[in-house]
Amino acid sequence: MIVRPVLLATVAAGLILPGSASAIVSQLGSNLQAAPNVTFGCESVPQISNFAGDQFLVPSGQADCTWRQSGVFGSTDPSETRFSSVPGDGRITKVEVRTGANPAPLRFVVIRQLGNVGGTANSQCCFFRSETAPTPMAPNTVNTVNLNIPVERNTLNGVRAFDLVGISAVAGQGALPLLETGPHNINTVLTNGAVDSGYFYPRMGAVANDSGGGRLEAGTSGYELTVRWTWVSADDPSLVGGPAGTPLPPALAAAAATVREGRASFALRCAANEKCAGAAQVLARGAGGRATAAAKKPVSYGKASYSIAAGKKATLKITLTSAARKALKKTRKLAATLTLTPKGGTAVSRKVTLKR
Repeated sequence: MIVRPVLLATVAAGLILPGSASAIVSQLGSNLQAAPNVTFGCESVPQISNFAGDQFLVPSGQADCTWRQSGVFGSTDPSETRFSSVPGDGRITKVEVRTGANPAPLRFVVIRQLGNVGGTANSQCCFFRSETAPTPMAPNTVNTVNLNIPVERNTLNGVRAFDLVGISAVAGQGALPLLETGPHNINTVLTNGAVDSGYFYPRMGAVANDSGGGRLEAGTSGYELTVRWTWVSADDPSLVGGPAGTPLPPALAAAAATVREGRASFALRCAANEKCAGAAQVLARGAGGRATAAAKKPVSYGKASYSIAAGKKATLKITLTSAARKALKKTRKLAATLTLTPKGGTAVSRKVTLKR
């Protein structure tokens, strides 16, 4: 069956923006005070069933699904955390899930919304970014799972990109972590105080175009995901989370790099519990895995390897290409992206400025 998209991307954008990206926010999602009380999983989906806009559960006919917390519509409470948009570039280091009697195993998924700068018009959602392997959930408790998932919230070349965190499950394997909080009606989605959710059937990442043109989400009101996420800023020196043995990149101490004799110097700190080792590359701004209007081959300004003892600082020097040196000679400042790829880990990109 085809699930009708009932929550437009422009509406979703108005629900999930949690203030300034510079705000210090470490946790988002549910406060986990109440246990989930639904018994359905991905084998069922809310669908409009009458002219009043009421939504009732019907068979989904799909193998799996993804849900996320869109937000609390119209909320101006600064302490409200029930949304899925990350506050800035960084990592999800932990997730807590409160379960009921028959929980389904969960994947933790990152999807992306794109938009223009300065408003929500022309926003496009959603695009698949990443997912974990399925994790079994113990019943009637708060499950804590350590993670190490890179996420982004930034603006490059006039394109605003921000990542959204959700959960995916398989149909017929147990209940979703959902708490009923109000009526399930498409017309109440835009009512102040409505707790809104978005969903995808099948799950995000199951369709090839999810990573290309993206997919519209459907949505409903009256469900709270009993899930809480811990987010850590990309440059936070306390970034030591993640499963044991998961390599982390070093933290970048300053966004500006001085260039002397054709070499750019970057101040790094290994905030992990083990040695930070891997590869570094300076790319033209817009490269390094960031969202751009059109995919282009990254332009490299130079690369090098790094190895820093746990808890120590070091200066990484990268010899720039002749093209980068020529451009810098003309402008004295050059916008770039520094990509750090730890051995056996996931690359993380930072916006930097080369100056002489």
